[in-house]
Amino acid sequence: MNDERFRALTDELLSLAGAPASDHLYAGVVLDVDEVSFSLMHSGAPDDDRIEMFCDFGEPPPHTKAEAVKALLAANADVLGNAGLSNFCMNRLTGHILVSSVLSMRRMTAVLLLDQLRSCAQDAKNWQRKYSLRTRRSVASATAA
Repeated sequence: MNDERFRALTDELLSLAGAPASDHLYAGVVLDVDEVSFSLMHSGAPDDDRIEMFCDFGEPPPHTKAEAVKALLAANADVLGNAGLSNFCMNRLTGHILVSSVLSMRRMTAVLLLDQLRSCAQDAKNWQRKYSLRTRRSVASATAA
């Protein structure tokens, strides 16, 4: 039953987001929202009502990578034990920072899901801006010295 719900929800989401229809097998959907990449997967058994969401925050700049990863690990520790909250992780193949969340389809609509993706996309852009500005300042300071 929830496999069908996931299919209907993601089809409507793709339509709302203006993303091309996908011939995915509904194991997962990949789309960009506000220039940020997302992956959505139906979690678990066919009757499971959870969606796994991954938001690609991008690769941390080399000059601040240690600082960024340390801050993300601290953020994970702050939410440890709070089920349903997001966690930061790193894609070992790309080196990109991801936010991983588990969402319930129980009261989810495509409009609400798109709003959540847009909010996460804004967080990703803010994070990218914060660390890329620091990198530019660090490089400028190092070259001026």
